[in-house]
Amino acid sequence: MRRTVDRASARGTRWGSLAVAAAVVASGVVFAQQSAPVETVRALYAAATEAYTKKDYPEYLKKMEAVIAQRPVHPTLLRRLAGAYALNGRAADAAGVLRKMAALSLYYDALGDADFGAVRGDDGVQSAARALDGVRSRRIGSSDVAWTIHDRLFVPEGIAYDASTRAFFVSSQYRRKIVRIDPSGAVQDFVTSGRDGLWMVFGIAVDPSRRLLWAVSTAEPVMERYSAADENATGVFAFDIKTGALAHKYLLPDRSPAHRFDDLTVASDGRVFVSDGGSGIVYTIQPGGTSLEVFVPAGTVQGPNGLAATPDGKWLYVSDYAGYVFRAEIATKAVTRLAAPSDVALYGIDGLAWHEGALIGVQNGVEPARVVRLDLSPDGTRISAVRIIDMNQPRVAEPTIGVVVGDRYYYVANSFGGLLRKPNSVLADQPLEEPVILMMKLG
Repeated sequence: MRRTVDRASARGTRWGSLAVAAAVVASGVVFAQQSAPVETVRALYAAATEAYTKKDYPEYLKKMEAVIAQRPVHPTLLRRLAGAYALNGRAADAAGVLRKMAALSLYYDALGDADFGAVRGDDGVQSAARALDGVRSRRIGSSDVAWTIHDRLFVPEGIAYDASTRAFFVSSQYRRKIVRIDPSGAVQDFVTSGRDGLWMVFGIAVDPSRRLLWAVSTAEPVMERYSAADENATGVFAFDIKTGALAHKYLLPDRSPAHRFDDLTVASDGRVFVSDGGSGIVYTIQPGGTSLEVFVPAGTVQGPNGLAATPDGKWLYVSDYAGYVFRAEIATKAVTRLAAPSDVALYGIDGLAWHEGALIGVQNGVEPARVVRLDLSPDGTRISAVRIIDMNQPRVAEPTIGVVVGDRYYYVANSFGGLLRKPNSVLADQPLEEPVILMMKLG
């Protein structure tokens, strides 16, 4: 999952929306893996922002064109570039950028943006805006509700499946617990709120051989019964699937700078991998290990989020919320960034799962949010094709993580994590709905 510059660098990035992405860009986070030096792109964007603030719109456009040359399909930057053209009276160019966004299946309310005031009535801009509206209304896929959790304040995040009992597990951010959903749909607490020191619960995963449910947990002020003593606490927990008893607990001893564990996966040999959106580190726990070890150091993947290990135990795929996917060789720790088609926007992939030589990702850092299938080349070194397989399902509101079960994919549809973190608000007063798990067949 993750999200604000602080999920925090990456987890934080996802929480919000495209506005958060702009902050990430400004900080230089997004550009860590670009061919141009980070400092160069960061300086360009900072200069563009300064020019915009000063209403020097020709300079703003000049700098935005330079930035977009380095990040040609970034949703927020495309929006800003379109606005820059509009502010300079270049309606045709603004419309062209909007059409590009529509071709990328990205929505943007251009006509509602004050920057478009001078060109709003242009026929080309109007036509492009209609194309964007078509993106927002176009239904792709046929997912439907599989399970419902009857607690508006649950705020779900992770989901896991145990084939032996055919039970699902779903984690709660706000309630600080994990529930079990049996095959009939009955929901019961598996780990009660805060038990064994559990904080907000994000990614979870089943180790079927060792009969364990693994979970990552991080303390945030927005969780239920927050205490100052919990500040920036982060850890990994393992529970016995049969009894729910705590089997293992690994805590990071340092709390500054803040760590934000986001997701985890378990390899076939029982090795656990954990993404830390706060530090940019991917950790590992060896089978029988006594501590968390650095597997991918900070600075390699800017915003590690979703994790998927291949069934043969050789490779670990990592989604970077900044718009990339990486592959790590488990034996050597060598990490490479996957090449991808130039005409797709991979920003904001949260959950990641393996399915028959492809990756299934929940992409919540774009509008509309969607589930995508990333087909991999035979050698697994590049993304050969990207296809949206579920989008504009009416129950979706900030989806997070999914799990593959045979030929079906189940994912958390409505986490409402953004409402949980809405400043100066009471969660119970927000327009929440009961959490649902959506199911779709994978072709």
